[in-house]
Amino acid sequence: MHSARTRRVLAVSVAAGVVFCVGVLFWLQCMTTYTTDDYSYAAFCGDGLRSFAEKNVAHYLTRNGRVWVHLVAELILSGGFVCFAAVSAGLLAILLWAGGRVFGGLTARTGGFRWLCAGAVFYAALLIPGYAVLRSGLLCVADVCNYVLPLTVTLSAFSLLCGMDAGRHPRAAGLTAVGLCLLAGAATEQNALLTIVLLGAHLAERLIRRRGGLGWPIAALVCTAVGLVTVLLSPATQARVQAEVTLTGLRKGLQMVASAFAAPRRMLPVAVLFCAALWCFARAEQSRPRLLRASLPVGAVLAAGFFLPQSVWLNTLCFVLFCLLVLVSALALIISGACRHGGCLLLAGLCAVLMPAVTASGSVRTCVPFMLCLVLASAFLLAADAPRTPIRAAAVVLSLVAIAALRVPPILAGVGENYIILRQNEAAVEDSRKTGVLEYTDYVPYYALCEMFNGAVFESAFCEKYRLGDVQIVPHVQPYASTDTDCPAILWRGEPYVHLRSVLEKNGGSLHWLANDYIFFSLDGRRYLYDAPYTLPLSPFGRPLDDRAAFFVYENNTYVSAALLEALGATWRC
Repeated sequence: MHSARTRRVLAVSVAAGVVFCVGVLFWLQCMTTYTTDDYSYAAFCGDGLRSFAEKNVAHYLTRNGRVWVHLVAELILSGGFVCFAAVSAGLLAILLWAGGRVFGGLTARTGGFRWLCAGAVFYAALLIPGYAVLRSGLLCVADVCNYVLPLTVTLSAFSLLCGMDAGRHPRAAGLTAVGLCLLAGAATEQNALLTIVLLGAHLAERLIRRRGGLGWPIAALVCTAVGLVTVLLSPATQARVQAEVTLTGLRKGLQMVASAFAAPRRMLPVAVLFCAALWCFARAEQSRPRLLRASLPVGAVLAAGFFLPQSVWLNTLCFVLFCLLVLVSALALIISGACRHGGCLLLAGLCAVLMPAVTASGSVRTCVPFMLCLVLASAFLLAADAPRTPIRAAAVVLSLVAIAALRVPPILAGVGENYIILRQNEAAVEDSRKTGVLEYTDYVPYYALCEMFNGAVFESAFCEKYRLGDVQIVPHVQPYASTDTDCPAILWRGEPYVHLRSVLEKNGGSLHWLANDYIFFSLDGRRYLYDAPYTLPLSPFGRPLDDRAAFFVYENNTYVSAALLEALGATWRC
């Protein structure tokens, strides 16, 4: 047995890790920048209530039917980044609390130390994947409202349903859960699917075990469907469904999701952590499903992906293998009763992440709900036996916090530098009202959510947000006027950038993959991968080229810097 003093020291150490990770996330969110969508939503406020309502109605008719989550985004953006950081911190805290109730069988017998361990793992796991995931999951106001907020609502409702059997006020909890499910269904199409699968699995489990109390889950399921109908009634949503949903592009859609999730610089660390947590949970007690121990070899295969030359096919194989593990593990947790509600959550998250494969809209941000489900599962599975082995649990938790701490300094430096540029540009906006000319500063590449004035849509949203009517904007992107190139080219910040596909074809190369800052191409018999901010030669001894400004997307066309082309031996002039 460990002394009370030892336990206090361990608890304080783990609590310090929680405070560190929460503080870093809060700091980063206070220093974030804007995406094009953020500028667009920020322009909704400021012209009176009538204008606010008209813009939201127009958005529902022409963009999509996600009404209330966008209302929240608009209100947050009107309050500034400190407001965003505070709301986001509250959402993550509620998500952790709801996750604890969903994994209630793991936290019922213990007090604070298990919660501290779970919290430290949860927040550290959000930082470990790095900026490529943070920028699409936690640093963008629109993405937090589209993906984190709806999942928080869903888990809050589900946690209330899970706790109703032992609750003192089941009617109040049931009514609250039903109302939250209505909001969950009306949030996004992906979250509605996640909620329906979650409630459906919960209902099926209760029916199979012949447990009563089906009324409230059925009511919640119906309300979720009603909420989804409000999204689908939008003419813009109907147009998107007709344009995007296709089975013929299923392979490409699956590859897009796989490359957004299973690439080493994306969410592969979270997948490996989940495998490790699942194995530790299964090994701790003989009564737990032995099938879960298969997570160890699967985790080893996934970890090998950090050292093997990357490819879209490798990402896809790793992703499919991991999805099969999650499916088997979820069913094992439900059937064995080891963690029924947690198994339902994993099953729902898996269905949600596969949905973009059908619509060929897979990206890092569409994988965020699944990632959060995995992080919650990892946190509470690792913390399940923390009171029995506090020293080992604290060592594991603090190791994860240390890994997160090593990832943080370059992110803080890059985000902080661009935040200063954001404030300089806002000062330039105020000066332009007097001079009639806006001279802006470009962000330092990579550590910004999007580049300044990368197309007409950005310019329109920027000008509307800051009410720049007749102000002339001095562009940093200009046509390349020289006649000595036979490939489309532009000048960005005075440097030539050449249309990627055209210049590769001219030099006998090929563009194999282009999606979500993840680019595979071959040139002069060699294969390369651009995984921001590095260009990696795909060979065992290839050294990365640290060129954060290697690629630039302008008007939805990808351009490559002439400097990188010349470094790779390509010709782009006549």
